[in-house]
Parts: sequence; structure tokens; C-alpha cells
Amino acid sequence: MDEKTEMRVHVGDSVQTLRGVERVGGWFLRGDQGLRMIPGDIRDTGNTWEADLLVVRPGAQSQHIDATFRVEAGKITAINIAPR
Repeated sequence: MDEKTEMRVHVGDSVQTLRGVERVGGWFLRGDQGLRMIPGDIRDTGNTWEADLLVVRPGAQSQHIDATFRVEAGKITAINIAPR
């Protein structure tokens, strides 16, 4: 992951933007215990990868989300996560 990576997380009507590898990586580490993101269809569109993800958490209904990853020089520079 690039040191200057950004991640946008869409929840309801709000959007949260995280900047920097510490905050972006930390978001995944702070996830609920048992949180799993399972990739479905993955599309390579050049320097952007798009994925349909199934999110599974114990005690919660599973959810499908769309994720977009921008990759430059072999490192993730941006992530966008939004509900379907």
C-alpha cells in the first residue's frame, strides 16, 4: 500500500475519507472480530481494479458492497467502498 493512500467509505448518506497507510490499514485492523470480506466478481480495468465483495460479520446480516482499488507502480493508492 502506498504511504499516501486514500480510502473513502460510504455509509448511509455520509462519506468518510481516510488518508495515509496508518489510517487506511488501521480501518481494516479495527474491524469487528470475525469480519470477512469475500471477493466475488473482479474486473481489471487498467490501473483500477473493481470487485464485488460479500461482507460477513457474526450476528449481522451479510452485505454486498462495491470496492474500487487504484494501483500505481504496484501499490494501492486509493480505495473506494460503497454499498450496492
